[in-house]
Amino acid sequence: MKNLPACPVCGDGNASSVAAMRGPQRDRYLAYSQKKYDGLMDSWIEGVDLAVLHCASCDHYWYSHRPDEAALSSMYASGKLLRADVASTREPTLAMRKEMRRLRGLLGGKALPTLLDYGSGFGRWARAAVAEGFQVTAFEPSAARGAESQEIDFTLVHDLESLAGRKFDVINLEQVLEHVPDPVAILKGARAYCHPQTLLRLTVPNVLRAPEGSAIWDVWPYDGARTHTMAPFEHLHGFTPHSLYAAVAQAGLKPLSSAALWRYYPLNQIRRLASRLWPALGQTLVLAKIDTEKE
Repeated sequence: MKNLPACPVCGDGNASSVAAMRGPQRDRYLAYSQKKYDGLMDSWIEGVDLAVLHCASCDHYWYSHRPDEAALSSMYASGKLLRADVASTREPTLAMRKEMRRLRGLLGGKALPTLLDYGSGFGRWARAAVAEGFQVTAFEPSAARGAESQEIDFTLVHDLESLAGRKFDVINLEQVLEHVPDPVAILKGARAYCHPQTLLRLTVPNVLRAPEGSAIWDVWPYDGARTHTMAPFEHLHGFTPHSLYAAVAQAGLKPLSSAALWRYYPLNQIRRLASRLWPALGQTLVLAKIDTEKE
């Protein structure tokens, strides 16, 4: 386990604990490990004072300790759906296709735009993008979660070396950053695939609007039925609107501020303004570009 006392987004070292592994929480953790991973994670908490920390500076949440990359890979490979979880599907929804349509609108009607679906999972967003006229490359590091078993009409790669030298009009990171050890490093790395006008679309779960509601830390890490918003260690981070924008800035990116956003994302814009007074109204969806002033 790697110790992570400082905020992984803004670097502030003044963190407080919002959930800790005590008696009941430890029992729920072991129950989750057994049901989800057949006990794989049982020994991971031995001798570790596991807790979820909160940064007062940027409002980010994260685990005080984290398994190494090999352990995380083994966890994802052995995980199974819980009965109360939503079953995986490879078909995009109408909402996904509408989202890809909005992105095409922001590109100004560019012919045959290219899109990199970074962390594509089962390829649902990649398929939605193809259906809306994008030329799509999907990067999914886990072959087990890739789409080789399905007939696909996009390029699928499992290592970043396959993307060397390539630039894309859109980079889509749909619920990726909460899973990775260093989200700011991932965003900085994605800049290698950007040209000056590349649009990055980033989404993460918002812990301020979690399904658990105000009981989010009372039922952590497992309520006996469904995967928790901050399930160990599937989600290594708990983002809020504030911390997501902080990560974007740390990575040398800046949110779009064009008038076109009010045409294609009016609700998101309204909620972004309202979140300054009521953070829970904010959305953890950001559309950004490289901040050329910081180049």
